[in-house]
Amino acid sequence: PKQLKAFMVEFDVPPLTDEIVELIPKQRMTVGKMMSAGTLLTYTLSADRRKLWSVMLGSSAKGIEDELQKFPLTRFMQYRISELMFHEAATAGIPSMSMN
Repeated sequence: PKQLKAFMVEFDVPPLTDEIVELIPKQRMTVGKMMSAGTLLTYTLSADRRKLWSVMLGSSAKGIEDELQKFPLTRFMQYRISELMFHEAATAGIPSMSMN
């Protein structure tokens, strides 16, 4: 199997239009599915809503680009994909279960 690599995707978010606002629920659903599948690790929007950053796992930048096309809002945004040397993050959410 191919080794998965981490990629940072930086999006330039356009001003909100009615069409974009209408697609936000579908975008959020896609984000949830990708996070559950382990393809999407992080999804972060700046306070001014102009930048969006995601860390994704894939075998290549082309593979990441293919995954980005699943997001309903990608067609409205410019983006850049950068392969990462590493990605570390503190785990959040459900604590580990103890077997004691």
